[in-house]
Amino acid sequence: MLWVAIDRGLRLAEKRSLPCPNRLTCLEARDELYEEIMHKAWNAEGWHFGQGYEETDVLDSAVLIMPLVFFMHGSDPRFVSTLKQILKTPERGGLTSNNLVYRYDVRKSDDGVGGEEGTISSTFDGRCVEALTRAGEYDKPLLPRAVSMFGDFLLYLNHVGLCTEEISEAGEALGNAVQGFTAGEAMERRLGRTGVEKEKPSPSRTPILTTPALPVVPLSKFATEAYGDEAIDMDEKDEFSTFWRK
Repeated sequence: MLWVAIDRGLRLAEKRSLPCPNRLTCLEARDELYEEIMHKAWNAEGWHFGQGYEETDVLDSAVLIMPLVFFMHGSDPRFVSTLKQILKTPERGGLTSNNLVYRYDVRKSDDGVGGEEGTISSTFDGRCVEALTRAGEYDKPLLPRAVSMFGDFLLYLNHVGLCTEEISEAGEALGNAVQGFTAGEAMERRLGRTGVEKEKPSPSRTPILTTPALPVVPLSKFATEAYGDEAIDMDEKDEFSTFWRK
């Protein structure tokens, strides 16, 4: 996130023509941090990114945010390899159970809290779906997995379409209820279905990642209508690459 903070500051200054007297210094700091992360957080033996510089052998679903914040492309072999490792079950060294994603394995990472933890439905399931669709643009077999994961997540919504913070292995609701992050992630996945939006289903097929109760709206259209000129286009070639600031 430190890389994101520096990168967004530079992008905002350039986009809004704001004064940035230390621009070159910030560019150098951002690029050095990128190289450091790619070198120190990468586990060359397991071929995946780790939880931290000292724990590269421990998987953490937080790295799924990498392509979403444009740290690296969703089709980068290093990210795809990390994603596929996360998709394995905990018994096989992964973080996915019943198509739901854990933040990390509590047996391998000491978070200072202790106890068991459920899958984090509020953020990491949504990020995994987004990562799968981005990577699925180039690795097509990942697209059905994204559809399946999102569909399974919807099964845990209650009668008014909301979900708790966590879901246990047995499917029980855990943590905060109702969790605002969960609702936000579900809406974002519905509004910004990166990659699969470009799939053109035949009239006889149900559009990918759609449900009859919710309309399909491109993320770029939503951002423009909701935020106007406050929507900052991060990449003009990617209609979904939009960063918002309050």
